[in-house]
Amino acid sequence: RERERRFICNEVLLPSLPDLAMAAAVVSAATGDDAHFSFYRAFFASGAPRLLVLALLLSLGIGSVVSIVPAVLSDRFARTSHHYDGAPCFTFDDRSKIPVECVQGGEDAQRFAADANLIKNVLIFLFASIVGSMTDCRGRKVFLAFSFLLSSLAPIVLALMQYFKTMNGYWYYAADCSNGLISGLTLMLTMLSDCLPPRFRAAGYGLFLAFFLSGFAMSQMLAITLSHVGVSLASAFLLLCGCFFALCFVPETLPEETMTRAIEKQSSEEGGLLQTIIRPISELKILNRNNFFRLLAFVSFCSAFIYSSDQTLVVYYMEEHLAVHDETVAYMLGAMSLVGVLIQVFLLNRVIGVFGEKKTLILGFFFGTFHNVIYGIANSQQTIFAGLLLSEFTGLTYPVLIAMRSFNVGEEEQGHVQGAFFALASIANGLGPVCLQAIYDRTQNLPYPGPGSMFLFASVVYFTGTVVACFLPADKANCNLQVEQETHDEEVEEADEIILDGLESQREPLLGATERLE
Repeated sequence: RERERRFICNEVLLPSLPDLAMAAAVVSAATGDDAHFSFYRAFFASGAPRLLVLALLLSLGIGSVVSIVPAVLSDRFARTSHHYDGAPCFTFDDRSKIPVECVQGGEDAQRFAADANLIKNVLIFLFASIVGSMTDCRGRKVFLAFSFLLSSLAPIVLALMQYFKTMNGYWYYAADCSNGLISGLTLMLTMLSDCLPPRFRAAGYGLFLAFFLSGFAMSQMLAITLSHVGVSLASAFLLLCGCFFALCFVPETLPEETMTRAIEKQSSEEGGLLQTIIRPISELKILNRNNFFRLLAFVSFCSAFIYSSDQTLVVYYMEEHLAVHDETVAYMLGAMSLVGVLIQVFLLNRVIGVFGEKKTLILGFFFGTFHNVIYGIANSQQTIFAGLLLSEFTGLTYPVLIAMRSFNVGEEEQGHVQGAFFALASIANGLGPVCLQAIYDRTQNLPYPGPGSMFLFASVVYFTGTVVACFLPADKANCNLQVEQETHDEEVEEADEIILDGLESQREPLLGATERLE
């Protein structure tokens, strides 16, 4: 039983791919299963491998346009809003030679990116529970296909913008916001849960994430080798292929009996649609359950607040203030994604095994503080590239936070607690870029570090999260300590039962003797 518990803490909650074979052996020893590769058998016997194909298509589609969007949108706003009529803004390699209209267009694009991110996350916050309830009652694959269709709208608009020179950049951000209606990534993780037994789900999430990051790294080759129009069309084609693949080749993973129970449950609940709409707000009450959840909520908010800001604004900042060409950005993002894959696959589980979850979380926040300082003081491409590579170590925090939430509630509350933290992350993801953009607007004309001050503020937020993480109770933040405490409590209960049984066995003869005397 102890070996099985240690496997659940160290391998299932936070898996690393090279350890999966060893993990399967531990499971076999603990459960009597003779199949050495039971995880792989369970994974490939289900519909999960087809979800890996969709993960690659999604990451290739959305990742290929990340580096060109700031270049295209900055040039478009320079022309439509500031009456620029010169060479494309992204052709200038020397910042001192960039026309002022291009600089102003880049600032407009960055501002609209932050606002669009806020709208998208508000939509996620409002519609996540509604879509989740609908997929429980009507199946998942059609909604998944529709999410790919919505994702393809943004690159289609991006391609049209380059054919129609007067088309406004607002259309791109409107199309991008539509992704908040249905999250394809969330749906695929849900379908992965349908396909796998509980003990293999976290390991399946790790494999899925590795495929997604690998696809994102490979997608940068499209941005390097193709023109802006070619990349936009290739992105739209890949996402439409994902829509077709989801409809025609991915099986429905929701069991019929589960669908029936969900329909009966929703029909018996009072409130109906109104209850579903307000569910994200009501779920937040669990964050105030105890001091550990309050501290964890604050740490999670800090992480999501700055992580989304970095993802949204750093590419715009690089291309506008450091004159980094979009092809160079693609190389940087590709290298960054490869580092992220290596960290998630080879480093994460070993760091947790040595330091435990709490210290791993603190380490990830320290890297978040450090790489945002580098962003803020960077005045060369080499410095910002070093910051990008170090930023991937911040990815240590995400799986650790998920694991801490999961092993502090029972099985019946897993969905509740993850939904509450997901709603909190949506709020933080939306507010973060808007706040940093407000700091940028007020500091862009100040002396060095000037506009980099927004990243220095981000480092302060990360450092605050680091300090708060130090106060997380170790017995709740570390899985192994929790297992030892649970084992000790069970041993105490067993000892109490043995003592009570012994007393009971001694009591019966005494009662018999008393009856005979009477």
